[in-house]
Amino acid sequence: MISRKVIKAVEVAILVAARTPGKPVTVKEMSDRLAMSVGYLEVLVRDLREHGLLVAHRGPGGGYQFNASLFRDPRGVSLWDVVGIYQGHDDAESMPRTPDAFQAVEQALHDSFRRACESMNLLDIASTLELASPRPLATEGPFKLKPLVRPILPRGVSSVFQWASSPCPEPA
Repeated sequence: MISRKVIKAVEVAILVAARTPGKPVTVKEMSDRLAMSVGYLEVLVRDLREHGLLVAHRGPGGGYQFNASLFRDPRGVSLWDVVGIYQGHDDAESMPRTPDAFQAVEQALHDSFRRACESMNLLDIASTLELASPRPLATEGPFKLKPLVRPILPRGVSSVFQWASSPCPEPA
């Protein structure tokens, strides 16, 4: 089964792949575009960086980009390069050690999933997607507040005095 962490890591990788030829992507921008917390994104980015997929650029104009040496390879970065970081840990825990009637089927599914992910290039996936614009903020000031939700007012009678003057029939 594909965990939520794998899905979010793939979303981050696709966002970075879409911007890699240009400027680095900051964690704040990732947070705005993907609607994820900065702390959770830092964990995902750290995992991708530790496995050599991302490179961090510090200072103004810094952020994260894919490792340039990976893009010299014609196939670029495959989807499995990202999924395999997390899938390897999950498979070791979820695969039973005892022989099982369904173990061969599960292994065949895993192998076909891996082959499908290896055949998909992140640059190709990123080029077909249109990135959503960041979430709009109500004010652009030092605090960047979110817009307030408009309260829902009841439409019925809310007091005895309103009930007496309403065209409702008398209770029997």
